[in-house]
Amino acid sequence: MFILLIMILAVLSCGKTENHMDAENKMNKKYSDFWIYFKSVEEKAENISKLSPQEQKELLDGLKEKLMQIDRNLDVELSGQKKELFITSGGIKNSFTSVKKLAESAPKDLGWKVTAFKQRKELPFTLAFDNSYFLNSGDILFKITEDGEYLDIVIFFDGQEELQKDQRSQVIFEFLDGILGEYDTETYIGTIDTDSGPDSTFVNAEKLREAVDDFKKKTAKIK
Repeated sequence: MFILLIMILAVLSCGKTENHMDAENKMNKKYSDFWIYFKSVEEKAENISKLSPQEQKELLDGLKEKLMQIDRNLDVELSGQKKELFITSGGIKNSFTSVKKLAESAPKDLGWKVTAFKQRKELPFTLAFDNSYFLNSGDILFKITEDGEYLDIVIFFDGQEELQKDQRSQVIFEFLDGILGEYDTETYIGTIDTDSGPDSTFVNAEKLREAVDDFKKKTAKIK
């Protein structure tokens, strides 16, 4: 009976291993399929700034369709002139593994710099929304409060009351990704609120970046 039980467990374990390998092979093929497709549109990607708005949309829609076969939250940002490709999940942490694995699976001879997650930008920087709303990172102020594993922040910038709730949220996260990077924003920032009138405790984007970097070092030591 004991020997029979061992044999049954061995068979079940083998089945689980095979299923895991099958799933892994399927995902690896999806990664490979994406890069094959990217190579087929590489010339357009490299010259994306020269394409018409409709052609740009078609290019990005085609890439998005392939990405959704891997993970529905994945997306890419292109810098054709620099031949840089950033893979993002729009800050959705459940898809961070997919972001990392797709970036790691990029062919060595691709000729593009492939980076996981939106990266920090050089301060200060300006973002435009809907070609009508422009905001500079130097015009945003932050109040920072440490709360266990996270930093809670309150944000102030002129004109925020003119934006609808979803627009305001988009502006905030685009700037946080630019100031801190997508990974650090989702990993170290907790609650996010807005304020209609800052006081002397509010700091600029550079100080926010410094506070997050100090917090990362502190929490790393604790772990």
